[in-house]
Amino acid sequence: MFVENVAALRRRGLDVVHTDLATLGYDTSWLCLRASDIGAAHRRDRLFLLATSGGGEHADTAHALRP
Repeated sequence: MFVENVAALRRRGLDVVHTDLATLGYDTSWLCLRASDIGAAHRRDRLFLLATSGGGEHADTAHALRP
């Protein structure tokens, strides 16, 4: 799962998101980038989070839920 949100999430709920995803079996990694550093026309800081379901890079995703 890939999430993009406001950088303030670091101080207002990232711990809850991390805990909830861990409870569901996901490992999470996150970082903050300035939107303009990746091509946006504004300078707002954004948080990017990647959650993987514990199977590593060779996980079988054939049965993953899709939106």
